[in-house]
Amino acid sequence: MSAIREATEEDVPRIVEMGLAFLRGSPYRKHIPENAEQLEALTRRVIDGESSACLVLERDGAPVGMMGLMAYDHFMSGEHGAVELVYWIDPAARGSDGVRLLKAGEAWASSQGAQWLQMISPDARVDQFYERLGYQLVERCFQRPLEMHA
Repeated sequence: MSAIREATEEDVPRIVEMGLAFLRGSPYRKHIPENAEQLEALTRRVIDGESSACLVLERDGAPVGMMGLMAYDHFMSGEHGAVELVYWIDPAARGSDGVRLLKAGEAWASSQGAQWLQMISPDARVDQFYERLGYQLVERCFQRPLEMHA
């Protein structure tokens, strides 16, 4: 049996574990160094924030997925929207519950007055997942390491 709920302080260690698993299993591992302390601080800020939420997907009472979200006014249009900060489900637990977690994120964003929800995609497989659910490609992100100047 699965359930989706808002995260609590007791969930922080497991959310950090899931965040590290996400980094290790995704293309982001080449670009984002692991930092458990930073993940913990981010998780606490999202849980405690007025314009943010962390949703947890549980199966048999154990967290197996998460979705961190933040609502904000777009810097160019002023429209109120929401953005995914992190969205991950243990590979062994993926399936219809992943869509349920995303729909719960959409419901949270809507409850915040958001006009849209932006989801981040690391590859074509995830692109296709979002497109099947009615999401449209807006932009791609590129990153290049820079030299540090003192």
